[in-house]
Amino acid sequence: MTQRPDKKTDIEDLLRRLKLADAGYAWMEFLDHYAQLIMDAAAQIECKHDRIDECFLYVCEKLNEDGFRRLLRFNVAGAAKFRTWLSTVVFNLCVDWHRREYGRVRLLPAIAALPRFDQSVYQLVLAQGTSKEFCYQKLRSEFP
Repeated sequence: MTQRPDKKTDIEDLLRRLKLADAGYAWMEFLDHYAQLIMDAAAQIECKHDRIDECFLYVCEKLNEDGFRRLLRFNVAGAAKFRTWLSTVVFNLCVDWHRREYGRVRLLPAIAALPRFDQSVYQLVLAQGTSKEFCYQKLRSEFP
């Protein structure tokens, strides 16, 4: 694996090459540098290994879509580093994939009817399995 293109000029060059008609080599270079970032984001969303691969492929497909439209939207002159910006884009695509596969998480009607504090306790203790002490520490500033 070659060194990651972190310098602004390296990113500019990679994005320029993605605009060319023969962008295959630039895409392979992109994947060489950033496939692990995509895989890590997919693993945050999905715990089953074969599903992580599906999420990875979905993200790659979306990044490749419309002549790399999403990647080419990066503002090289902006304040964000490419890796940071890409992490956000990839994570959002992983969330899109998860919603497409499983739908949006919705509270049960009985839970949704509870006050906001009770909903928060339900989410933390019952849905996420955190300790009551953690729940107390997390919610005490929001609900004094």
